[in-house]
Amino acid sequence: MDINESQKSDAELIELAKAYPESFGLLMKRYQIPLFHYIRRLTQLPKEDVEDLLQEVFLKIYQKLN
Repeated sequence: MDINESQKSDAELIELAKAYPESFGLLMKRYQIPLFHYIRRLTQLPKEDVEDLLQEVFLKIYQKLN
């Protein structure tokens, strides 16, 4: 599977992740850093807690893809 994630929209990546669950990592890669900083700014939690929360966020997103 040759995927150039920078050229795909979020909607395209979601559809791809529905068909190929391993490609959900492309969405995670795209949003991990911005979401990390957003959560950190909102909560002022330590880095480890933000990472745990971010993991839970991505898990919820993956579970709700459909």
